[in-house]
Amino acid sequence: MAITIKPTEIADIDAIFALRNDPDVLRHQYQPRKGETPASFEKKLAGQPNVLGISFRCTSIFDDGVLVGHVMQHFGPGAEGRRRSCDCGWNLAKSHWGQGVMPRALTQLFAQLFDEDPKLVVFASCFESNHRSRRVIEKLGFQPDRMHWMVWLTHLVRSHGRRIEQYRLDRLRYRRAVERMAPPNESQG
Repeated sequence: MAITIKPTEIADIDAIFALRNDPDVLRHQYQPRKGETPASFEKKLAGQPNVLGISFRCTSIFDDGVLVGHVMQHFGPGAEGRRRSCDCGWNLAKSHWGQGVMPRALTQLFAQLFDEDPKLVVFASCFESNHRSRRVIEKLGFQPDRMHWMVWLTHLVRSHGRRIEQYRLDRLRYRRAVERMAPPNESQG
């Protein structure tokens, strides 16, 4: 298994939408919004930050050259004196669940993000019932975080009342988690 990541290209979008509409994947994510189509996704991918200053990127995950997942990233400008933030959400094909694919892909992505901006704070949310995603989040060093009430209300409406948990990660916690995940050095015994 050769897991690689790269910025999402137009050619990846149909495979991403097929994945996002897979019934097994849908059980663990929001339903795509009405009007959310491959064409609107392409426009969003190529677009400039919105009126709130939020920009969008997507990273595709490949196993031996075949798209098996993706990570959407919404970057928000930091308020004066505060850190810039990135809200991440991801999907992975069921055929690759439980194989360590997502931690490997996110480790690569977060290394890039923290190299770009060492002060970045990464947020991730998942349904309380999504144990696999929560294990990935915890493995990577995320810590539980409180949602702003407006964010909580938006999640509540979009999830049809399902409980959402939010987590945050900074560069230091990420580095500590990566050190814990590294295989022991043979010289250490």
